[in-house]
Amino acid sequence: MQHRQKKTKQEIILYEKPILKGMLVLALPLFLNNIIKSFHDMVDVFFLARMSDNSLVETSLSIMNVHFPTYFFFMAVGIAFSVAAVTIISQYLGARRPDLAQKYASKILSLTIISGLIITAAILILAPTIVRLIGIKEASVGLASTYFRIRALEFIPVFLFLIYQAIRQAEGKTLLPGVINISGLLVNVVLTWLFVDILNMGVAGAAWSTLIGQSIGLPFIIYGLFFTRSNLRVSTHETKPDKETNKDIFKIMIPAMAASALNSLGFIIIQARILYYGEDISSGFGAGNRVSQLISNSLMAVSTVLSTYIGNNVGNNNPKRAIESYWIALGFILGASVVLTTSFIFLREHLILLLLGNTISDNIMKPAMSFSFWLLLTQPMMAVIWADNSFFNGSGHARLSLISGVVRLWFIRIPLLYILAWAFPSWSYHTIWIAMMISNAAIIVINVFLKRRVTLERTVRFDVETQS
Repeated sequence: MQHRQKKTKQEIILYEKPILKGMLVLALPLFLNNIIKSFHDMVDVFFLARMSDNSLVETSLSIMNVHFPTYFFFMAVGIAFSVAAVTIISQYLGARRPDLAQKYASKILSLTIISGLIITAAILILAPTIVRLIGIKEASVGLASTYFRIRALEFIPVFLFLIYQAIRQAEGKTLLPGVINISGLLVNVVLTWLFVDILNMGVAGAAWSTLIGQSIGLPFIIYGLFFTRSNLRVSTHETKPDKETNKDIFKIMIPAMAASALNSLGFIIIQARILYYGEDISSGFGAGNRVSQLISNSLMAVSTVLSTYIGNNVGNNNPKRAIESYWIALGFILGASVVLTTSFIFLREHLILLLLGNTISDNIMKPAMSFSFWLLLTQPMMAVIWADNSFFNGSGHARLSLISGVVRLWFIRIPLLYILAWAFPSWSYHTIWIAMMISNAAIIVINVFLKRRVTLERTVRFDVETQS
């Protein structure tokens, strides 16, 4: 009896029918990873919210909330390099040029490490200035600076993981990065309990547990990048940056970085505006945001795989399958987001109480309930936005993702936030979710026109020399 040969991940991406089946197979490890990450993000809040000093609880949660967009402002560099890696490597693999895929993977890795070192040094030096600029009260500057400095040490391991994950994602091999990340997250959860609940290290303990959890997978990542024989690996002979390849990398990386950085900077401004209404409002927003992230983080697994599908099929000169992949992924995540949003709206009070505890003050609980409702309600719109961004990035048109993000935040949401606050001061913090809903709806319409500018043709070059 003849056994059917198991299809490779790339064959699944390029040829498997139905497309959704292959997408879900590749997305499953990412889905599990993102779900655990969502619960991990809630663990810090869970233990910090149960500290005995209520004022310290509000301060600690507020520090974490303002750190989140600040962290992702600097993470924009690593994320942008990973976007460039997925786009370039997937197209070369789809075109059956693993030699060029290896060359560009090696160049991107070295540029990412250099960037990570610069960012780490900058935050270690400038932490007090940064926390003052984003609105932290003077009494909390010392505690906030400590948290920011500890978290700054994780940029190198996180950047390394992002590139490792991007290379494997371009190959369609999502399991190993998922296992490494999940293992680190589980270690993080245990250490958060130990440092915060048992050793009473407070928000600094939460920072140390995150740093250790992010770093524990480094030996496996380094092995996977340099020594593996079964997957694409980087070459030490190709790691030196050069003008020729830098131009190709930065053509994708810079728009992706600008999009991510400007988005994060926009959210820093929004967080500062929320903090203007008080630390309790900021803490409530953070709790509501984490509830909605249970949906967003899980469904982003499919949009992540979509980018790989589009890149590989564009590289394989199959634009029909690339566009078909987009519509199938969009339909799935949109439908799933509607079902999950409906369920979570009714469950949100229980989730918030589980997160913050039954003794949490009404000053935090009330805004948490309000923000969670509107953040959940916007998830179907976010599903469309994620799919559109994957379409832009996977096809090599990262600048369209930049345009979309800048228009949504800087031309619509942030101006509207201040206009509404000026015109309707009695609405208080409710102006935030109103601006959010309007900006998300508007950008979906604008993206319809941006997508018409996408040409599903190869955006990589093949006249590049490689070193043996």
